[in-house]
Amino acid sequence: MYIFWRQVAKLNVLLYFGKIEINGEENIPAGDAPFIYAVNHQAAFMDAVILGTLSPFPVYYLTRSDVFKPATKWILSSFNMIPIYRIRDGYASLSKNEAIFETIKDLLLQDKRILIFPEGNHHHTHFLRPISKGVSRIAFNSQLVNEKDIYVVPVGLNYFSHTRSSRKLILNYGAPIRVKDFMPEDGKPGPRDLNKFRVSIADAIKENLVIPEDDGNYENRKLVFNQKNEKLPFQEIRTLANSNTHFVEQKPSAFANIISWILLLPNLPAFLLYFWVAKNKISQVAFISSIKLAFGMFIFPTWILLCFIIVGLIFSWKIAGIVSLVQIVSFLIRRYFVRHAS
Repeated sequence: MYIFWRQVAKLNVLLYFGKIEINGEENIPAGDAPFIYAVNHQAAFMDAVILGTLSPFPVYYLTRSDVFKPATKWILSSFNMIPIYRIRDGYASLSKNEAIFETIKDLLLQDKRILIFPEGNHHHTHFLRPISKGVSRIAFNSQLVNEKDIYVVPVGLNYFSHTRSSRKLILNYGAPIRVKDFMPEDGKPGPRDLNKFRVSIADAIKENLVIPEDDGNYENRKLVFNQKNEKLPFQEIRTLANSNTHFVEQKPSAFANIISWILLLPNLPAFLLYFWVAKNKISQVAFISSIKLAFGMFIFPTWILLCFIIVGLIFSWKIAGIVSLVQIVSFLIRRYFVRHAS
């Protein structure tokens, strides 16, 4: 199931973004080296799907525990998701993390790869927010029982839009950090060691972000993520964002807006369902791209298949094939007009 859905998700990720620039793949430890991805967290589940599908290795995800419901626990586990408990889940739940940390140790002993979002939660800001010592604790505790070197690979996700499809994504893998280089000689890491490692991880992630931190000019600097700059590589965009340039917000195209509405008509019921979910169920911008991806993976294929069966039974399978082709083509073309719409 994991292999199948990983390929399905990868196809949808490639279709969702207009362009994906990947830098630093040579920094990913090769062979059977165990390591941890430490990633900034801007777009809820989308972040995990991107790393899980574009990484050259399968990964295990630390996932917020509140999504592990009785009806979903089995499928989330089959996707290599592992629940992590936070303070908001209740202090009593935090004790369950000890078993989770043991699971991570065992996975790293088996040369697996772990994905962690050290910020602890998501937010649609492009800069890195303060990270916790959790990844330091996990890395140190795992290294103590592992003869092999464990590495932490800093990763920077840079979205040109947190809400619109067909925009550019920059995925940067930073130089791996060797855990043993931060271990004290007595093999008993203390608070200072944890904090030193935490700061090193944070600095390494920032090196892979277009906007490393908020310096008070963030509202202007984030406008660097406009369509004309999508042709620029990461380093040029980063330099531009950290210059004194005053950026102008792009105006939406009325023509593109009209065309995008016309192109949704062949799939109108599915889009109406999305609009209802977006309006009534999504309270945070960070979830929008994740919900869109989920609709692309499950709802739209189901809708198109249902139409194909109904039209085929009523008219003919040839007509059903034409209708499905129109639905698919209009769906794909619409993505490019949405880039410029309001």
